[in-house]
Amino acid sequence: MIGDYHKVIFVQGQGEGASVPKLCETLGVDVEILSEPEAIHHLATNCAGVLMMVEQSVCFEASGELVDWIQQELPQKAFALYGVEKHHVEPVQLLTLGIKGVLYQSDRIDLSLSALQALISGELWYSRSILEQAVEQLVVFHARTNKRQRQDILTTREQAVARLVALGNRNKEIARKLFISEYTVKAHLASIFRKTETRNRTELVNKLGLN
Repeated sequence: MIGDYHKVIFVQGQGEGASVPKLCETLGVDVEILSEPEAIHHLATNCAGVLMMVEQSVCFEASGELVDWIQQELPQKAFALYGVEKHHVEPVQLLTLGIKGVLYQSDRIDLSLSALQALISGELWYSRSILEQAVEQLVVFHARTNKRQRQDILTTREQAVARLVALGNRNKEIARKLFISEYTVKAHLASIFRKTETRNRTELVNKLGLN
């Protein structure tokens, strides 16, 4: 089988079963089984074309977080997890961190085989619902980031004016609260509208997410 990865390295703890690695061998790809220390040493070499499959017992801290040596290599190097208990992981978080896929202990052999085929071909292996949740999180994250970036282009005084506008204050009230003249308020508003590419107070509040 020819795909994006010509070799799969399985990283597992002592005494762990080798059923998934053996299943992978049936796909005609080079398979190697390493201990955690051996895997960490191997990562210092060129891992182009290599997929790292890490067993649950060696990929999580006691806190439930991914071990540091994996997080430090993401997303530059390809990792997937196997032998995972469903209640033990948050797949959306793993996906957003850069983990390519998760094979569960409860998966049937045919499902595990399909997962390995997909991963070796360079595809992600997650359910549709997990992919949709991850996309939703990314959309929200980018929206918040864009909002912060739009606010960051304003000076401190302009941000103060914009916040008061969002609270429904008129120019005279803004001038009184900021101890500036109405003329200065108008000048700030003109600058704010120009920088944010808005035409009025309503557009401004909506674009900056101040409503």
